[in-house]
Amino acid sequence: MNIRNVFRPFPRLFLHLFLFVAAALPAAHARVPEDFDAQWRFTLGDFASAMLPAFDDSQWRLLAVPHDWSIEGPFGPQYGSGNGFAPGGIGWYRKHFTVAPGAAGRRVTIEFDGVYDNSEVWLNGQFLGARPFGFASFAYDLTPYLQAGDNVVAVRVDHSRFADSRFYTGSGIYRNVRLIYMNALHVAHWGVAVTTPTITANTAAVRIETMVQNDGVDALRFALQTDLVASDGTVVATGTATAPAASGAPATVVQTLKISRPQLWSTANPALYVVHSSIKTGGAVVDETTTPFGIRTAVFDPDHGFLLNGVPTKLKGVCIHHDAGSLGAAVPDAVLERRLRALQDLGVNAIRTSHNPPDPALLDLCDRLGLLVMDEAFDEFTPACPAGSVMRRCSRNGPSRMFRTWSAATGIIRASSSGALAMRLIMRTIRFPIRRWARRIGRRIPRPKTC
Repeated sequence: MNIRNVFRPFPRLFLHLFLFVAAALPAAHARVPEDFDAQWRFTLGDFASAMLPAFDDSQWRLLAVPHDWSIEGPFGPQYGSGNGFAPGGIGWYRKHFTVAPGAAGRRVTIEFDGVYDNSEVWLNGQFLGARPFGFASFAYDLTPYLQAGDNVVAVRVDHSRFADSRFYTGSGIYRNVRLIYMNALHVAHWGVAVTTPTITANTAAVRIETMVQNDGVDALRFALQTDLVASDGTVVATGTATAPAASGAPATVVQTLKISRPQLWSTANPALYVVHSSIKTGGAVVDETTTPFGIRTAVFDPDHGFLLNGVPTKLKGVCIHHDAGSLGAAVPDAVLERRLRALQDLGVNAIRTSHNPPDPALLDLCDRLGLLVMDEAFDEFTPACPAGSVMRRCSRNGPSRMFRTWSAATGIIRASSSGALAMRLIMRTIRFPIRRWARRIGRRIPRPKTC
């Protein structure tokens, strides 16, 4: 779940309160998120030295992300029809910032929910990394290159291949950005995996696998306290485990807790729980995270169809592209929610994210509203990308995701060796037993008579 949803319905108020409190607390205080959407400088065009801190961006446009420059036009017949005759090109974003008070000695990461596409990111002139796939969420560690006073983050976005899709993509930092302040010992990025291997009417076993990262110079032991919290705030199960953490290495802790008389997540009653993870050393809390999840069973049966919590359920689904028409690809959360609620009013209970990983905010909404999701990997992409691996980690805990295999073949049916290789890699990753299931169905279908 996107961390900003922990603070709904007053995200900016709570973020400001957290930062105010963090300034008065010692460095051992748990992680603090910071909304990083405001005060970006932007311009179209390419510049050889725009990643350098001394570069003059004073004449660039001041804006807030999410931002989609393609929807601003000008539109023209020279651009690709699949992309709505909208322009692409190359654009640069820069943001000046100072680190929050009390952040000395802490780790600072920047998280991007999506940049379309071919993004490259620098901090104070130091290259952090590149992300060619425009629909994937990603993060970079800023800590080694942060400095006292002014810091500059620079992002180059290259959508010069504007006719690169069968549908509108948009261009730019079109999803949210945030900073995360945390201590050297912390829960790793996307480091909590929650499954429910056993579910009955009386009890549910919840398996929590937590990856803890130690970026400090010394090895140490830590205690991980895990609380399962119901929607009314009641702690329904708790457990504590201790483990060693070597310097510069992750440590994985597996816990299994039981919930009595669990509330099952369904389209009619989307009950959610939260895993609250606290890491302690020397009795002090050094990191805390929350991970929403739901408890439900999902079975595809050749005789009875799809069963949600044992109940035969007809999937009444629609395909949703990531943009919002004339609003472009930078879609406000309120627009996403309005669309989903309107579809529910029409009887829809399932969403197919055509044809790429969606905004994490959409998946959060589906969890909360009770919509099943077919979470797709990509439509077409060259060269092959590890989309399945990214999706497995960043969106694995939400109960709305029924289709854990993710559609991988929608638009890569073109005859090319790279497309075939990409499909083999994806299918090797997701291991979908479609042939065994198809054989079971096939035995029940009458064969046509031969002449």
